[in-house]
Amino acid sequence: MLLNRLQQLEEKFRQQTDQRQLLTALSQLLRQAALLHFPPAECAGLVGESWLRFLDRALPGELFSSGVGRVLADGPYLPQPDTLDTAALLNLCRRWLRRLPPAPTSPGRHG
Repeated sequence: MLLNRLQQLEEKFRQQTDQRQLLTALSQLLRQAALLHFPPAECAGLVGESWLRFLDRALPGELFSSGVGRVLADGPYLPQPDTLDTAALLNLCRRWLRRLPPAPTSPGRHG
């Protein structure tokens, strides 16, 4: 489901080429995925560098805090994000989503 949503975002970006809109949508998708697959206490309140370091935990290297994913910290809030490698960013987000642990099954949690 999350990978399908990422594909939809990618297709929409190809049609509209709005980087800010893509960054906002990617940020929301990763946040939603984190809240579905990790205890809220681990990720719900994270922002900025802490959020990027949390994302880094799933993959080797520091691709969010020091790589192409860094733009997710402030890019969605800038009027015009810096030029970015959208293909690399989308690939990074896809890799991160594929590495998610199974979503916990508990009463009241929707998946």
